[in-house]
Amino acid sequence: MIHGEWKGKALKAGLKRKKISDYTLTGRGFHWISEYPYNR
Repeated sequence: MIHGEWKGKALKAGLKRKKISDYTLTGRGFHWISEYPYNR
């Protein structure tokens, strides 16, 4: 947890570690030209 102050206001942020395989691009592969869009 990161604590601090920004422009006079309290700020708190948390981070989570993710595996590289959890990201969509690395999980499904990348192709410059696709027959069908991924988001449909």
